Amino acid sequence: LDLSGNQALGDAGMEVLLAGLSNIPHLAVLRLARVLMTAVGLSSLAPHMRHLAGLRELDISCINVIGDARRKSLTAVLPTFTAILPTFTAMQVLVLSFTGLSSTGMRTLV
Repeated sequence: LDLSGNQALGDAGMEVLLAGLSNIPHLAVLRLARVLMTAVGLSSLAPHMRHLAGLRELDISCINVIGDARRKSLTAVLPTFTAILPTFTAMQVLVLSFTGLSSTGMRTLV
């Protein structure tokens, strides 16, 4: 499922996506680059992705939780997000480019 570039989605679009994720448990690719999602959208999305054990690729690059001004928001979301990463036993690709991830955030992820 490639929703990349749909900037009108934002956090509200993530709420709609949450409802649909339960209907596609065998989803292999989820691309959400440049959808203007913030830390709010990412934190609401993360717990609902637990049933996507077959997810091979997740792209959340270019999301709006970037840079120093938003680093606190991203740091707050990372524990929620990293808690579900072990669920993705088939994960091959995790794209986090242009998210402003700091070394502290990277330590949280790994």
